[in-house]
Amino acid sequence: MVNFKKRQFIINSFYNSFIALGFSALPFGILFKYQNVWASKDWAFVSDDHPMAKILGYSKDQKAAEINKKAIKKTIDNTEWKSQSCFNCSLYQKLNDNSGTCPLLPNVKVHKSGICNKWQLQTKG
Repeated sequence: MVNFKKRQFIINSFYNSFIALGFSALPFGILFKYQNVWASKDWAFVSDDHPMAKILGYSKDQKAAEINKKAIKKTIDNTEWKSQSCFNCSLYQKLNDNSGTCPLLPNVKVHKSGICNKWQLQTKG
């Protein structure tokens, strides 16, 4: 027969470890949410040969996207492909008038007029 106190101790320690793990991960979530606060304005713009940019089909503007074979040109959320850009994407975080950051392309700046295959409409609210 299992000792009830021992069983209760094991169950409580199991739950408490998950609670502690959740609180210890909280600062990392805050850092991710506010990553552009620490973003360097001296970062270089993403280059055409950046590995993640190639995977995402990123182009610095619509003219470059026309040439890019990996760019998927489609209507998303009732928004024509021609009117999609980093500036009106929900992932874009503005740094200055011409550039910003994107969590999909860390440690580089993206062009305001850029476009990639993971574009998502910015929600108003």
